[in-house]
Amino acid sequence: MSPASPSPYGGRGPLVLGITWSETGLAFILIILRAQTASIRPRESLVDRLGVYRLRWDFIWVILAFAK
Repeated sequence: MSPASPSPYGGRGPLVLGITWSETGLAFILIILRAQTASIRPRESLVDRLGVYRLRWDFIWVILAFAK
């Protein structure tokens, strides 16, 4: 049996946290860019006009999922 490592991540906890926060930051930037694009693009249908603060409902669900 191998000896147990001192950390569940094999001593690489700071690396895992760094990668996780980098990916979170990238996701946040992409969501902001998508929000800007969704709010300024021309409206083509009635479904696109139904939203909050000129954002489509699908994007509102993405914001709620990201916030959770």
